[in-house]
Parts: sequence; structure tokens; C-alpha cells
Amino acid sequence: MNMVKRFSFLVCMFALAWATCAAPAFAVSPITLSSAYITDQASVLSSSDTDEAENALEKFNDDTGVQLFVVYVDSFDGIGSQDWTDETAVVNGLGLNDILLAVAIEDHQYAWSVDEDFPLTDSQLNQVAADYIEPMLQSGDWAGAAIAATEGYQAALDGESGEPAASPTTVTSASSSSSAWILPLILIIAFVAIAAFIFIRRRRSKGTTTSSAQPAELSTKELETRAGKLLVEVDDAVQSSEQELGFAEAEFGADAIKEYSAVLETAKKNIAEAFHLQQSVYDSTPEDENTKRGMLMKIIELASSADASLDEKAEGFAQLRALAERVGEVITAVSQRITACEDKLEAASKTLTDLKASYLPSALGEVADDDAQAKELLGFARKALEEAQAANSKGDKSGAAVSVRSAENADAQAERLLAAITTARDNLAKATATLEAEITQLEQAATSAESRGGSELVSSAKAARDAASQARAALTSPPFDPLVQLNGLRAAMTRLTSVLDASEHAKAAYATSQATIASARDRIGAVESFIATRRGAVGSEARSGLQEAKT
Repeated sequence: MNMVKRFSFLVCMFALAWATCAAPAFAVSPITLSSAYITDQASVLSSSDTDEAENALEKFNDDTGVQLFVVYVDSFDGIGSQDWTDETAVVNGLGLNDILLAVAIEDHQYAWSVDEDFPLTDSQLNQVAADYIEPMLQSGDWAGAAIAATEGYQAALDGESGEPAASPTTVTSASSSSSAWILPLILIIAFVAIAAFIFIRRRRSKGTTTSSAQPAELSTKELETRAGKLLVEVDDAVQSSEQELGFAEAEFGADAIKEYSAVLETAKKNIAEAFHLQQSVYDSTPEDENTKRGMLMKIIELASSADASLDEKAEGFAQLRALAERVGEVITAVSQRITACEDKLEAASKTLTDLKASYLPSALGEVADDDAQAKELLGFARKALEEAQAANSKGDKSGAAVSVRSAENADAQAERLLAAITTARDNLAKATATLEAEITQLEQAATSAESRGGSELVSSAKAARDAASQARAALTSPPFDPLVQLNGLRAAMTRLTSVLDASEHAKAAYATSQATIASARDRIGAVESFIATRRGAVGSEARSGLQEAKT
């Protein structure tokens, strides 16, 4: 119900904070509508169907002053139907008296988008969808759906169906859930990705209708799309919920959130199992069609179960936090947390400068600009906090609560980024120490091989010494990438141990495997941090790979 309304508010807030804030961007850009009322990119309408629908839409506009635009596409390309439709409406400049109805033929999904002040309630829009639009879509009468929509909306506007138009409405969709907005600036990505727990849960549970097709009715490709999208959405919700619990624990203590923590842990287990199944679907061992479909439907079942368990506790959690009722004390607490984070920023920047002098960009990865991003987030947090204080002083507690939540989330994201710098420092220091130790191990193994004689051992020993020398040179001539050097050392050790006797081979191989496992753990931690701070841009396959690596 509140998607467009909240989106409009956030856009205004970001515009005040950053003049450079860009429009939302998706993997596939929403389309530009044609000059007529109907845009048929899926080619599902005949010319006579188009003419009939256009005439009905034109008459609807003449009778009501409302313009209904209808677009047919093959697919929303994995984007949430609500997100896709909202953004298409924004891109095309649709206004107060405009409705956009979007239908994805292959996805079996549809969505509608209206302005926040459009004079119909959610209940009325839902009733039009259920009574007029969806029956036509289910029967494959695409033109009939557009014509029926005009009839339903006109009846609702005339007061002949639904409840009186009393409260403003915004957007409702046919998607099973909604995706995070992906904006081009990392600041906006970060903020939206950590949208507050209760806002996410309420958006997902109100004003939303599911795709008309049940999983068993979908093709295998459609099952893959639905499972992947649902996994990403629920994984984001789980991570946002986990952060919200962290906020609540800081405010109320661990005992107050035990019930919610238990629900969250169950949801996390379900999602982990679902990711494991998805990794099996995409691994190198193919399953037969029935097995694959069964696995995909189980993924959907697990993700839906996790989603439902979070929904069940959403209202109680909202009452627990109830920011508006105690916004003054929350402002104070958040201000203290922002100050503490700001105090860490200078040290983190110095740490990152030292790391850049010692290590190559390939070793630093995405952490290379985390201090700059954290600084921007903290600047946003401070501004949002000032807005919260101003609103609170005027008695606008609801407005103050929204702003303080924005500050709270931005600060939490900044803390994650600064923590990632510390983690990177520790991991790289560990990798460097491991590199030094493995250079010595390789040199000792080369000496042992040389002492035994034999052309093959001597040749392998020489290659090992060359790899060790190269790694030592890198250590003494920074910047370097310890992981790249370790890979070279381990390849040389593998070649060398392959010609040693069984006992020596096992001993060397064990040492190498232990070091490799340690490096893998560091890599997993880095990837996990990346997804946590930039998860709006990370898909389900990458997430399932991470879950599989962790287990």
C-alpha cells in the first residue's frame, strides 16, 4: 500500500541531501510508453483488439478525467512487478489522475501503479483487480483485461463498488513480494537495502496479491525465476530484520527480543536450506526434470515459510519499537552512536591508507573506498538526525520517527563499512604471515627433494625455489597481493609433493590444505561483508554460493 508514498518521500529527502541523486536503475530499464493508451511489446493483441481497447480507454478518460495506460511485456526480467511498474510510471511522468497497468505474459504477473493521492483506496483497487482484471488475465483475454479495468475503475470512482474514496492510495501489485530499489549511487543502494524491518514487513503483507499461477502450474524456467527472486527478497528481509533486532537489543536488552530472535533464527535456517537446494540445482550434476522441479518448489516453500514467520511477528515488533512514542530518547541514542562511528572514521581512513601502500587493489577488493562511503553515510545520518530534531521540536513525532530511522540505518551501514576495513586489515595481515610461513615450507620441501636426487625431483625443486623467490621479492617490494602469491606457492608445492614419497606427500599436502582452508574462510568473510553492504545488486546464485561455502 505505501510503496509509492514512501518512495516519493525518500526521493525528496535524498534530493535535499544530494543534488546528484539519480533515478532508480534496474537490471533492465522499464520501458517508455507509446503515445497511445496501449503499449503492446509482447505482441499479444491483434489490430482489432488494440482498436477496441484504445476506444474503451479513451472513453474512460472522457467520462472520468482519468487516464489508464496499459502495457504488455513478455517478462519483468526478474524485477519485482511492483518495482518495475512504479519505475515505469515515474520514468514516463505519470501524474495524479493516471493509472498504469502492467502485464508480464510469461511471468504470469501484473501490477498497477497510481499516485499517492489517487482518489481510490487500496480496498477499491484490490476489488477492481479481483472482480474485473484478473478473471480476464486468467482466461488469456488480454484486450478484455484492459477494457474490464476501465469498467471496474469507473464503477469504483462512481461509488458503485467498493468503499467510499476516503484515504489516499498508492500502489498495489500482483507480485508475491517486492524487491529493494537499486539506485546508481552506493549510498542509496546501502540505504534502501537496509530499509526498516517493519516497513518491509508491512509492505510485503499489505496491498499485495500473488501471481495467479501456482508453482505446480509454472514451467521449469518460470519456477527458477520465481524461486530466485523470492530467495533474494526474503534474504534481504531476513538481513534487514536482523539489523532491526540489533537496534532493539541495544535499546531494550536481549531479554526483550528473545521471541523475535527465535523467529528470525528459524527463518534464517529455512533460507540457508533453500540456498543449499538452489546451489544443488545449479551445480555441475544435472537433475532430471521432475527432481529439479521438486527442488525448486521446495525452495519456494522454504522461502515462503521464512517470509510468513517474519510477517507473523511484524506487528508485535512494531509495537516494541514504536519510535514515534519515544522519539526524543531515540534521537539521543542515535546521536551517540553516530558520534562513536565518526570517532572511528579517521582511524579507519588511516588504516585504509596504510593498506593501499602495502597491498595491491586486487587484495583490497571492494573495501578500497569504504571510508569514503562511510563518510557520506555519516553525513547523511547527521542531516537526517537534524531533520528529526527539528520535526520533534515542532511536535511532528511521526516525521521525526521517519528521519531518525533514516539516521539509524545510515549509521549502521557506516559501521559495517568501517568494520569491513578492520576485517580486511586483519585478514591481509594473516595472509601475509601465512605467505611468509609457506615460503619457508616450500624452501624446506625443495631442499628435501634436492637431497634425494633424481632429475624429476631436482626439476620440481627448482620450480619450487623460483616460486618461493618470487614470493619473497613481492614481500619485500610492496604493494603486492598475498593471495596471488599464495596461489603460486601452493601450485608449486602441489607439483613438488606429487613426486615425493607417500608419507612426505601426505604431510606436505595436509599443511597446504590447512592453509588453503584458512584463506578460503577469509574470502568467505569478505564476500559475506560485500553482500551485507551492497546486497541490492547481488542475485540469488551468488548468495546460494556463499551459503554453500559457509557450510
